[in-house]
Amino acid sequence: MTQGDLAVSDSKTEYEGWLYAKTAFKPIYERWRHGGWYTNVRYPSGAVGCVSRNYPDKKWRIVCDEREGDHTYPSRDAAALAELQIAGSWWNAKTGRWEPR
Repeated sequence: MTQGDLAVSDSKTEYEGWLYAKTAFKPIYERWRHGGWYTNVRYPSGAVGCVSRNYPDKKWRIVCDEREGDHTYPSRDAAALAELQIAGSWWNAKTGRWEPR
C-alpha cells in the first residue's frame, strides 16, 4: 500500500475503506494553477481531487463538489479527507468496493 496511490485491498467494504481513510490517509498536495491544491485523491474517471480556500470567506472547500449546499472545512487536510470519502463512494458505486487509487 502506498500513500500516493491510496491502493486499497479489493476486499475492503465502504465502511472499512472509510476507517482506513481516517487512520492511514496522508494527504499529499501540489499547487493548482488557480490558487488551490491538487490532492492525492483519485476518482474512477481519472480525475484528481482539488481543494481551495480561494473564496471571499477564505474557508476550505472541495473545488468540484457537486453536492447540494455549501460544504466548508476548517483545514486543507479536512477538505482532502472529505474528498477522499466522496471519491471512495464513487469507487464503491462503480466497482462494489472502496478503492480510490
